[in-house]
Amino acid sequence: MLAFFSLVMYLALSSPLRYERLKGSFKGNLRFDKDYISIDETKYNISEIKKIEIDNLDIRGKWVNMTLDFEPKRSNGVKNFIKLYLKTGDIIEINFLQTKNHNVKTCKEEFISYYDQNKISWNNLGWVVDVKKENIVK
Repeated sequence: MLAFFSLVMYLALSSPLRYERLKGSFKGNLRFDKDYISIDETKYNISEIKKIEIDNLDIRGKWVNMTLDFEPKRSNGVKNFIKLYLKTGDIIEINFLQTKNHNVKTCKEEFISYYDQNKISWNNLGWVVDVKKENIVK
């Protein structure tokens, strides 16, 4: 009985410190530049891209589960995605990890450049890098 109680207390107290389980593995890098987006070893020139969609709300360590159970309470930070719609008709979609230090919001100038070239919508730009219309100079 004492062992069971100890296990329950351990799970209850440690769950806020635990991260969601990662289903898969990390491979490659994602890099944003004004002229291209690089995924692993492949560079996609902005001129080859018709449209960009991105969702970057998930950050490693973000609270995701506030219920009173034994599940991990912190995000693993990989529920982010980018979709590149290429002019050839191909669609490139990947998920990526974000942390507080490695975050898409640090690429604000690149995303504004994509917006200026009509590659990303205004709503998606505002969502991704927190820009306001009055801060954009054309």
